[in-house]
Amino acid sequence: MPFFPLRHPSLEALSNFTDATASPEQARIAAHMADCAECRRTTQHFRAARAELTGAKPPGMSADLAALRDRVLASRAGGTRIIIPVGSASAQRAPTRPWVTVAVGAAAVMALLLGDAVWSSRREADASITTGTLTMSPSMPRSGQVLQLTYDAPGSLAKYATLTVRARLRSAQDQSYETGIPVRAIAHLARAGDGRYAARVTLPDSIVFAALVVEDSTGTVIDDNNSRTWEVLTTVDGTMPSLAALDQRAHDLMGRNFEEGHATTKRMVALYPDSIQGWSWLASFESWMGIADVDSVRARHQAALKRFDRKWRATTVVPAAILGRLAWYARYVDSTTHRYWRERLMREAPTDGFALQWRVIDVLTRLSAQLDTAAALRTLDTLWMQRTAGRAAQIAGIALPVAIGTARRDLADQWAARVLESSRSGMAAEASVADQFVRAPALAGEGMERMRHALASAAATDVRRLMETTTRRDLRVAAVQRRVLASLGRALVASGATRAGLDTLSLAGSVGWDLQVIRALRTGSFDAGDSATGWSMTARLVADPSIPAGNRDALTGEATRALGTERWSALRAEGTRMFAQRMLEDSRIQSLAGAPRLRDGAGREQTLRAVAAGRVTVVAFWSRFCGWALEDLENLNDVAKRLDESGARMVLVLDDEPAPTPALTAFLAGRKVSTPVWFDVSHTTSKAFNNWGTPMYYVLDEAGRLRFNAVTTAKEALVRAEALRISATY
Repeated sequence: MPFFPLRHPSLEALSNFTDATASPEQARIAAHMADCAECRRTTQHFRAARAELTGAKPPGMSADLAALRDRVLASRAGGTRIIIPVGSASAQRAPTRPWVTVAVGAAAVMALLLGDAVWSSRREADASITTGTLTMSPSMPRSGQVLQLTYDAPGSLAKYATLTVRARLRSAQDQSYETGIPVRAIAHLARAGDGRYAARVTLPDSIVFAALVVEDSTGTVIDDNNSRTWEVLTTVDGTMPSLAALDQRAHDLMGRNFEEGHATTKRMVALYPDSIQGWSWLASFESWMGIADVDSVRARHQAALKRFDRKWRATTVVPAAILGRLAWYARYVDSTTHRYWRERLMREAPTDGFALQWRVIDVLTRLSAQLDTAAALRTLDTLWMQRTAGRAAQIAGIALPVAIGTARRDLADQWAARVLESSRSGMAAEASVADQFVRAPALAGEGMERMRHALASAAATDVRRLMETTTRRDLRVAAVQRRVLASLGRALVASGATRAGLDTLSLAGSVGWDLQVIRALRTGSFDAGDSATGWSMTARLVADPSIPAGNRDALTGEATRALGTERWSALRAEGTRMFAQRMLEDSRIQSLAGAPRLRDGAGREQTLRAVAAGRVTVVAFWSRFCGWALEDLENLNDVAKRLDESGARMVLVLDDEPAPTPALTAFLAGRKVSTPVWFDVSHTTSKAFNNWGTPMYYVLDEAGRLRFNAVTTAKEALVRAEALRISATY
């Protein structure tokens, strides 16, 4: 089991993660990010460069952007721009396409790279597809057994002669989350005489679990079984899924659906009650979901731990894997038993993955108390030499910011190489390393070189995610590219390359809406003496509803003093208009299927349309049994209040509880939840949204149409709802 602290750092803390040298806060964030995919994704600021380098004007480029590009190209022709490094420097990976070796100016490259990915991107034709039916025979194959696939396609896919089955494939040793897990086409479905599609496939012997989707040959239309995917779990006896298959299903659900992951671990315990693997998984999920302290839950684990403890204490030689699991499981259940097994683990199997986990935590604890980076790096170096496959990336990822904080290039380069060696996502790791280097003044030059290399070589290494269409992949990559541009532009300004930096920053902010990019533009512009752009970016920051009120007031006061009330008001109005316009570029109009119905606390039923009642509405699927939902509760309360004040509203839906209970009422009162709670009648509302998991937030317009698909925090939903509401005034 990975180390998984439930509470995530704030976005501001993650944004500034590599700004400082080693500190208690840095150490805590590093420890959290080592195994938290969501926060790693937030801090992975770079992605692939897109398309081949050409001098053509990107389709749809505005006149201002065209003029900017022409100025950049003219400057490049004059030899005044910094050149992307080429050749075979040992620190660089060999380019995988010939065009990577073309020497061009930094800002010019950015303009061209973004040409296809951003300016010519079109809205994806979403999804009102009805899912098809994929059947497998046998439903649970043995390892290496031939699998017969039969697919009844929905209308959106039935027009194609052949379809592709793609899969995320897991062996028994794979880690949690989707990052680094192989995704590839495993079969091509051909249409049979009855109109159905069929194929035969044999999964590799090492695969114990696979998640499947069906798509057209271009990846434009995907049937992902309403976001659930289809699943293959292998069997040993032909009657029930193997322990390894269930284990990997739990790993696969991490970061996607905690409730379903919890259900999987309960099944592991029911089918394999003598396996400590299932019990430790179950305890972890129950802890993350906030139910570990329920009396019945605790009593069950105490009885199970007593049974395992009694069995293995009587054994002279305990396998390392059992030692680690026992120590990890006991930490949730009984502190005395935990100390006993942790001491044995450290003594008898100090290089087991669980032992390495605790040894890394000990390093961070000492570093926080003593701030002795040299001692910390010596210990981390020892741990690296003893690493397991599951702990290598964690050790290297924690050591790198400490090494960078020393400003010693040899140490920073050493740990950067180890991060890249151990990463499950090479492109993201390369970009993250570059970002950390560029934020350290002594290493900024090397950081910029690493950043340019990451930009130039990334297109060949980015992998389309299993449930991601090609268009969605392009939009995701383009968004990350903008953050790359913002970081590089800020670094260029700081290095004295003011014009190149400002051009790069302008390209970063030319499309989309991204607070990290806006912040970088604001800071970089002021640093370069471009106060006009700096104040314009200040107005954009103030326009975003997710900015804390105190920050907004402080920025407004500063701008008013500098510019005067009239000029600042005009800038703020323009910032608000741009916020709404750019946010709505990602909005798509979709009608909800069926007639979703809700029941209030008094048992009265209404349709969702009647509840929304002609207002912009955030529909929030929430559960008191989900750790992430509990963590977002404070934001949910605040957002519900702000929506109500602005004339919009939030509809809080529980679809895992059919009606109010005394326990639920007491819980909501204790957490000061004042928003009315609605109960999903026969799951009609969750089915209408194809919702799977909590917390999930959707935004409806005044006509009751779905305009923004699911986001996972209330603040993200607020931003989208406010953009939709504001757009009606322009």
